[in-house]
Amino acid sequence: MTPKTKAIELVKALHKDMEYLDTYWNITEDAKRYAKTAILQIVDFTETTSKFYWQEVLKEIDLLPEYVENIKD
Repeated sequence: MTPKTKAIELVKALHKDMEYLDTYWNITEDAKRYAKTAILQIVDFTETTSKFYWQEVLKEIDLLPEYVENIKD
């Protein structure tokens, strides 16, 4: 799975879990922030060979659109 595909998968999964929340704020931005927090924890406890992959996923999350509806798979 490419870093971009993994970034999309993580953000969409978190977004789906958060949809029940009040929609007065941008859930996608929160989902992106939570995904990045989880990935940083993974990087801290991962062997060096896969750290590069997760760092690329972090970069791809930053490149995703502001709203999940605009994310193209």
